[in-house]
Amino acid sequence: MFAILTGAILFASCEKSRPVTYTGNNFVHFQDSLVSVSESSAKEDANGNIQSIPSLATIRINRATSDISKDLVVSFSITAKYVKIDTLTGSPTNGEEIEVGDVPQGQFYLSSPSNITIKAGEAFAFLTVTAVNNDDVDGNKKLTITLESTSDASFSLGYPGPDKKNKSNVLYIVDDDCPLDISKFVGTLKVEDNAVGSPPLANTYNVTSTQISTNSIAITGLFDPATRYPTPTPCPAPVVIVFNTATKDVLFTPATQNAYYRAGTCPSTTQPRVVFLDAAVPSKINTCDGSFTLNYFVQNPAAASPFDVVTSKIKK
Repeated sequence: MFAILTGAILFASCEKSRPVTYTGNNFVHFQDSLVSVSESSAKEDANGNIQSIPSLATIRINRATSDISKDLVVSFSITAKYVKIDTLTGSPTNGEEIEVGDVPQGQFYLSSPSNITIKAGEAFAFLTVTAVNNDDVDGNKKLTITLESTSDASFSLGYPGPDKKNKSNVLYIVDDDCPLDISKFVGTLKVEDNAVGSPPLANTYNVTSTQISTNSIAITGLFDPATRYPTPTPCPAPVVIVFNTATKDVLFTPATQNAYYRAGTCPSTTQPRVVFLDAAVPSKINTCDGSFTLNYFVQNPAAASPFDVVTSKIKK
């Protein structure tokens, strides 16, 4: 790694510290030539809940000079492209990164649009880039930030030498949204329940799901009635679940469905128990890790109350 040069650097020795003055050419450079962040980060709020927030990239620009007594304004340019790895068989760029379009305005935010000031007495300054955290599968963004000029013409751009290393910084903002692959949600799924109103309060069990369409499944065994009510053993019914890929919402279709019948003998159509989602707590799908949450109620239609209130995490 290259050392960062400033006007006065103290070197320690076993005898005595002495100042060393930089006497080389003046230049500015990025601390790092490559930075990568996900478009979202996890943050714990005051209640201990994990929230998803936009990621922040911090990019440092250094100056090497014997005199840091004045402000130095550093101007830069930026290009923003969507990129991906070419996987097309037979393509001359197969396996390589290719550009697939320009990133429009509003997909990231700079702390300063075109220049940054290294203040008097300072050897560096920070440029920050804030990602936009969305639910779109829009691809990875590649931002190339290039030093263009300084307010003092004696400063060159990048490390001295023909390669001008670290004259540019490449920042990748990695898309953390994934297209829906319905196969991740078909077959045997593991359910982790936390329920209020009917024992057991916490329960882990398996359900069977079948594909209905490219964005919907039917789950049999939701709420684990066979374990909750072993005698007589209830008859489970399929519950149809639809994934909204635009909003990442998980929906019941229809909104109220029979989850099982308490009659015991299958097939059965008597003593149903219905389920419907809690509108106040949205149920969501994570298309990247193949999981989804359900926040729902279980009700005996023949009784006014009580309801079972259930929070489930479901994953293959």
